[in-house]
Order: sequence, then C-alpha cells, then structure tokens
Amino acid sequence: SVLLLVACGDGGTTPTTPATPVATSVTLTVTNLSFASLGQTQQLTATVQDQNGATMNGASVTWSTSATSVATVSASGLVTAVANGTATITATAGSANGTAAVTVTQAAANMVLSDTVVAFSALGDTSRVTATVQDQNSNDIGGTTATWATSDITIATVSSSGLITSVAEGTVLVSVTMGSLSAGIAVTVTQVPVSLDLAEKSLSFELLGTSVQLTAEASDGNGYSMSDTIISWATSNGSVAGVSGSGLVTTVGGGTAQIIATVGALEASASVSITVWSSVSSGYGHTCGVNSSGTGYCWGLNSSGQLGDAEGLKIDHSVPTEVSGGHSWQSISAGKIQTCGVTTDGVGYCWGNNQTGQLGTGDQTAALVPTVVKGNHSWRSIVAALGDF
Repeated sequence: SVLLLVACGDGGTTPTTPATPVATSVTLTVTNLSFASLGQTQQLTATVQDQNGATMNGASVTWSTSATSVATVSASGLVTAVANGTATITATAGSANGTAAVTVTQAAANMVLSDTVVAFSALGDTSRVTATVQDQNSNDIGGTTATWATSDITIATVSSSGLITSVAEGTVLVSVTMGSLSAGIAVTVTQVPVSLDLAEKSLSFELLGTSVQLTAEASDGNGYSMSDTIISWATSNGSVAGVSGSGLVTTVGGGTAQIIATVGALEASASVSITVWSSVSSGYGHTCGVNSSGTGYCWGLNSSGQLGDAEGLKIDHSVPTEVSGGHSWQSISAGKIQTCGVTTDGVGYCWGNNQTGQLGTGDQTAALVPTVVKGNHSWRSIVAALGDF
C-alpha cells in the first residue's frame, strides 16, 4: 500500500514592521544672525530629519536662548535683539538640536539733541544741550564720545559736556560730532534790558542856561551793560528844564522837574532843582534874598543878628546863609541893622536890632532869628528902613 502526505501553505516570508522615525538632526535656515538695532527681529526655521535622512514634517521643535538679556526667541523661532552682546539660539527636537549664533552690535543711525535752537536774553547765561546717538529703531547707544565746537567763541562758548555760555550779542552755530554723525544748534544772543539806571539821581542848579549831560545805563538780567540800547528822554516840566534826545539837560527857569529816561517799559528819573533869586534886598551892611523855591538867605554883617541864621550867633557870613525857621518866604527886606520879611502865607517876621522897637515884636529886645510881628496881620510886604534911629 502507498501512504501519501499532503502539505498545505503558500511558501511566503513573514513581513517586517517599519522602524519608527526618530529625530536625529535639526538644521536651521540661518546659523549666524547679526543685529544692528535693538528690537530688530529675524525669523528662524528648523528642519528636522530622522535616522533615514527623511524630513519630519510637523515635528515638535522647542526654541531656547542662552542669554535672554541679549536676544530672545519665541515659540515659533522669531529672534529679537535685546541688548549688545552675543547669544546662542537652540532649536531642539527630541534629542537632536541645531544652533544659531547671534551677535547684537548697535550701529549709529541718527543723533538726537535735547535742543536744536537756543536763545539767550542776557550775557553770561548758560544752557546745557545733550546729544544722544540712536540706532535705526531709535534706541540710545551709550558710550559714544561727543565732540563740541562753536563757530565763534566771541559770541558763545561751549564746554566738553555741551554747556553753552553766551558771551556777546549775535548768532553762532554750536556743532557736536559723535562718530560719523554730526548735528548743529543755532544759538542767538540778544540782550533784553531788565533794569535802567542813571549815573546822577539829583541835580541842583543856580544859573539858567546851564547844561549837564545825563548818562543812563540799561542792563540785562545778569547785570551786563547794554551800551547800544536806544534811550528816550523826557522832562516833566519844560519851563524849568529841557532835555535833548541824547540826555543833555539845560536849565530854563526856577523850580523843580523830573528828567525821565525810558527803555521799553523801564524808566529811571533824576530830579532837577533850579534855584534862582526871585528877589534881592540890600541893607546897610548885609543883603538878603529869596530864591525861586521860597527859601530865604542873608549874608554880610551880622552885628545885631540881622542875618537871622540858624546858628543864632552874631557871626558875619560872606556867602548866602539860610534864614532860620524853615519858612517859605514871599519877600525879605534888608534894613540898616534889622531885617523883615513876609512868608507865602502872609505872616510877618522881623529880626536883628530892636533898639527902638522897629521889629514890631512888642518889646525892644534884639532878635537873632525871625520873630513874628505882633497884631495877627496878613502882610503883603514889610520894608525894613535904612534910616538912622
């Protein structure tokens, strides 16, 4: 008998399961980044490949920076410059990574000045101007040395730190250079008067037609003289004193006046007093007079007190000496050795020898100073006689 064995099957091999992709390399689009401005950005892209060199689209990538103070990186690979320096940006996928070197070096793009125009109203004034260099994104760049200069040191000077000082009226350009950048400041010096002063505050004259030159000085806020300032002149009383456009004062008549100098809203004045004789009376050995201001004077022999001076002494005077009492006189009459006068309010006074009661004081006592004539009269004039007694 025959035994037959039959085998079943297709005779094929067992299939192999494909290997799982593993990130083995990370390649960045840029491996060296240079920034010239803070805030400048650049997008990085990472390509991840597996062990077979195939690109792993959609692979998870983590971004990091070695120095956040220099450069930051977002979750999507956007790098931003933060400060000057260097940093390394790393893209990580699994155990693989790729890096990019970052260098941040600000480049000067423009210069910013705290002031581009400076105006001074007084000599000796100062103003400090600061200059700053910035990058393209308007970020300050520190550590840059500034060099300052002026086009005319006779008008304005400038220090190494940018302090500008006015010297004289005019215009000048102050320049500053920082590296390859330069800028200018327009400086104008125009003195503005803040005070006005007269060299003479009070003038007294005794002669008509006399002239005196007044000098007025205007000064700026720092007390510097303004010699070229145009000054206007005026008088408060042209019948007493006149004044020319240059400040020349001329006496015209008796009395007082104010000479006024004006610069803008500023004024300064000088008082002018012109004393001339309104009347003069001569006696036996003495003379008396009244000036335009009503002051009485006597001079000459004073043997009986006929001068009526304030000293009240029998001392002769060779120059006019004011009559005692401070009265405002209308007239004074000099007699032989006595004197009488009437004040502007009509009161009569006499002084000097009174041997025969000629003073009208109610007795025969000599008076060394003006003494009221008895009777309460209102006098227009009293004449002291020159005859013998």
